[in-house]
Amino acid sequence: MMKSILGLAALSLLLHLNAFEAHAEVKLGTLLSDGAVLQRDKPVAIWGSATPGEQVTVEFADQKQDGVANAKGSWLIRLAPLAASSQPRELKVRGENEIVLRDVLVGDVWLCSGQSNMNLPLDSTEGGDQEIAAARDPLLRYFEVKSAILEEPSEFADGVWQSCSPDLARRFTAVGFHFAKELRSELGVPVGIIKATLGGSPIEGWMAAESLYDEPAAIPAFDEWQRLEHAYQQRAQQHRQDVSQWEGRRDAAKLSGVEFTEARPTRPWEDSDRNKPGGLYNGFIHPLEPYTLAGILWYQGEGNVPRPAEYKVLFPKMIGHWREAFQQPELPFLFVQLPNYDQHDDLTKESWPRLREAQTAALRLEDVGMAVTIDIGDSVDLHPRNKRDVGRRLSLIALKQVYGRDVQDRGPVLADVQYGASEVRLEFDNANGLVARGNLSDLFTVAGPDRKFFPATARIEGDKVSLSSPQVPRPVAVRMNWINDPQSSLRNSAGLPAAPFRTDKW
Repeated sequence: MMKSILGLAALSLLLHLNAFEAHAEVKLGTLLSDGAVLQRDKPVAIWGSATPGEQVTVEFADQKQDGVANAKGSWLIRLAPLAASSQPRELKVRGENEIVLRDVLVGDVWLCSGQSNMNLPLDSTEGGDQEIAAARDPLLRYFEVKSAILEEPSEFADGVWQSCSPDLARRFTAVGFHFAKELRSELGVPVGIIKATLGGSPIEGWMAAESLYDEPAAIPAFDEWQRLEHAYQQRAQQHRQDVSQWEGRRDAAKLSGVEFTEARPTRPWEDSDRNKPGGLYNGFIHPLEPYTLAGILWYQGEGNVPRPAEYKVLFPKMIGHWREAFQQPELPFLFVQLPNYDQHDDLTKESWPRLREAQTAALRLEDVGMAVTIDIGDSVDLHPRNKRDVGRRLSLIALKQVYGRDVQDRGPVLADVQYGASEVRLEFDNANGLVARGNLSDLFTVAGPDRKFFPATARIEGDKVSLSSPQVPRPVAVRMNWINDPQSSLRNSAGLPAAPFRTDKW
């Protein structure tokens, strides 16, 4: 298996280097098309293919920049930072031929990626119909990358830039729409949203396969993919047999003149594709590189709930790799922590809090922000319909951390724990107006040295919470909302909740 993996990596690199070599005329990379939004205030990457050695000139907004296609036929030119502009302009690229892009704006461009909760369209969410009816904004642009799970990295992906209209808004990623709407209102500049999503996808599918080969934490991912692929091949073989037998019955009925109404056997679903390490990255993300972005929004994790320890390693690794691939080492990366959900087949009732904890490991990286949604999930629906608050909370983080606005962007954060003889005192930052939504005492459990947790009586004292339990005379550990589907939350005056946490590492 390892030989085949290394061989695949070598082939992938070779194809990547030669991807543009066969082209003679100038061509542009994915996302560089009519109606595009270019990123403001950063050097802007313009790239594509041409004849090796061919000189390429890019003209836009009183700039004229030259470059030369390399020996493999690829070229990259960077425009100097551009000021935001809602004026539609032309971008010209000349080599042996000329390409003219029309209706090009300059503003902020955000990539929205992940699985089904990022994919969920506006018309499937709370208040969606009202939003759709009013969704007319020529300065809000949308590019949807068409689904593609590929064996090798692709240089191109299908999709077009479109201006926001009611017809378009119906299929707009709801999270991305509400996020963009807040930015449009607060910043007043054009906004471009790129959607690259696929439901039911685990994180390993969104990572370059070569970034996983030497990563011990990725071994379960490869094992899971091989298991699913083997199961699919068995189903496919059975399907072929079923079809052959069905055709025999059909032909026999035809010869005997008997009406045949039996339906043809349904082709089995190939669920292994989306689990293939690198498959989604190859088809969805690689073709977009190195488009200049304001940042990335990420909503994913449900597909990795059974493997939180793996996710804790792979998630920060993916962030670093994407930043490197887009050639923006400080690219803001904002993600959604999984909401409350009652997974009935989870007997431990702790799978989701452990994945949430794994997600928070990424906060050790610079320029990373997390939107907490523990209070706006749905106990019985994996796809909560309230996406307005999700988009809004992401926008608050962006306004604070990316754009420097004076807004409250997070809920209470545990700052200190003090253990007394029979009581625990928790101190929180961002705790102005600390209040519980629901029953305060449902939030916390405490444990003694025996590691047995019991519900704690809680009381709020300013920015502190005091806890005690008659079953735990000497508490040494605290957990808050450490279950799959908590129904209470701890909030500040901005209405933003605290993330679930535990003080132990048991």
